[in-house]
Amino acid sequence: MAYTLVLEGVEALIDIEFDRLYAHMVAGEWVHVRERCEELLCDSKSAAWAHLLLGYSELHVHNFDAAFHHFQLGSHAPEPLRSESIAGMGRALLGSSCGSEALELLQDLVSRYPVCHFAWQALGETLAALGNYEQAWLCAKRATQLSPTHGASMALLVATGNSLGQHAELVSCLEEIQRAQPANLDVRGARALSLLREERFAEAADEMARVIAFAPFAKVSPAVLEAIRQSISAINKGEG
Repeated sequence: MAYTLVLEGVEALIDIEFDRLYAHMVAGEWVHVRERCEELLCDSKSAAWAHLLLGYSELHVHNFDAAFHHFQLGSHAPEPLRSESIAGMGRALLGSSCGSEALELLQDLVSRYPVCHFAWQALGETLAALGNYEQAWLCAKRATQLSPTHGASMALLVATGNSLGQHAELVSCLEEIQRAQPANLDVRGARALSLLREERFAEAADEMARVIAFAPFAKVSPAVLEAIRQSISAINKGEG
């Protein structure tokens, strides 16, 4: 029993470590992520996580062969690392201009792991890169249904929805995401932009009022700033 508790404690510490490294990665602190992950490769319990994050690090600098190598090593781990690593392999193949191979790999992944949002997101990104926006849009919707708080899936949803002119449905999808994370300014900004494209100016202005109330105290994305600019422009023209 004591050994079981020790092992559980070790697993918890590993989870905390990689939550921190994920945060550094999202913040763009790639050097720190790379250095720490290279240290963790020596630890058998941490190696799979380290390979996953090193794969993302190599993708960031467009070193696709090295990224594929790290993701492939991470793919031997149990779930959820396995499916996220395979999704990374697909992204690396796409970056290497092996779109058909990436598509085949990711289609197999979603068939085997139909409730893995990483798989649907990566497949959607690949389809969009290959110009199949209709199928990419469906993948993005599925990814955000599975994980409403995942920022990259939401970004894919917004990009493909706007490309197809699916503004009304996009507003509806973003409302679902907003219920899961009501304080997320990027979600509100994206929803406001979709409302503007639907010419629902009063609703867009109302959404922007909420964003502006919090904007001085938070980092906001270019999408939110663009939504604010367009809202103000529409109101000044007397359209709201």
